[in-house]
Amino acid sequence: MTLSILGSIQPGPLASYLRSAMLGGHDDDGLLQRFQLMVYPDVSKDWRNIDRYADRAHGSRAFEIFRKLDGMNVSQLGVNIIEETGHIPFLHFDEQGQDCFDSWRSDLEAQMRGNRLEHPALEAHLSKYRSLMPSLALLFHLIDKIDGKADVAGVSSDATRKAVEWCSYLFAHARRIYGLAAAGTTSQARAIIEKIRTGALKDTFTARDVYRNQWAGLTSAREVVDPLALLEDFGWLRSVPMKSSNEGGRPTTNYLAHPKIREGGR
Repeated sequence: MTLSILGSIQPGPLASYLRSAMLGGHDDDGLLQRFQLMVYPDVSKDWRNIDRYADRAHGSRAFEIFRKLDGMNVSQLGVNIIEETGHIPFLHFDEQGQDCFDSWRSDLEAQMRGNRLEHPALEAHLSKYRSLMPSLALLFHLIDKIDGKADVAGVSSDATRKAVEWCSYLFAHARRIYGLAAAGTTSQARAIIEKIRTGALKDTFTARDVYRNQWAGLTSAREVVDPLALLEDFGWLRSVPMKSSNEGGRPTTNYLAHPKIREGGR
């Protein structure tokens, strides 16, 4: 089954999902890596009212390309057929397109093996580009073919270069989206500070005291680990291991809050 999804999501719910997925929670199912065309648009600080007619010529041209793609006869595209099945058509890169793909693939594999990525989830996302890039190249080639701008049988170097640029663009957005989880840790830490300041958390507390309250973004043991560690790194908390009163029981960790939190320190 193939399912295509077009839509949007707010940063808050997405960040919560990302934290669970990247910490190995129940949402770590590889779903997000399938959304390979996702972007995180910026909202401009400036606003202008633009009231003008749509470009009908370009709109009509685009819809005509869609119509022709939908009804195209693959035999007219110079496709190859897998002999064993007799019905699966495919196209090769042309010589220049293949060179472009090979060079890009070499860089991709080096990036994935060079410990250059911030998180394994981002590496898993990038690994999907092995199929995304040639898929985009094929689409660009078919568009050019239908639009009368390509006369070669194989996927052209021009279409391949467009796919390379698109992958660079999409990965820049993917990096920003996965970064929401890291930004979320800061927000979670600030939320814990606020709970201490208002008295919702005592000056001495445990991780369980935090997540049992089911505050937003702090609903499980996994979700509180990173923000507590961040607060300790910056000196707002100090962890103190405590032996269990029961023989053989598991030790617990108490967190001691810095007095300045109560004073409204930042």
